[in-house]
Amino acid sequence: MTADHNPQQRHQKEYFSHGRIIGNRQRRTKRQRITG
Repeated sequence: MTADHNPQQRHQKEYFSHGRIIGNRQRRTKRQRITG
């Protein structure tokens, strides 16, 4: 059970980090478009 829980948590953390980066990048582009 521990082995199964380890990889799942690691994958979730990576996915969250990726989503956060994409969201931040998209938000910046949207703001720049409105200003430009």
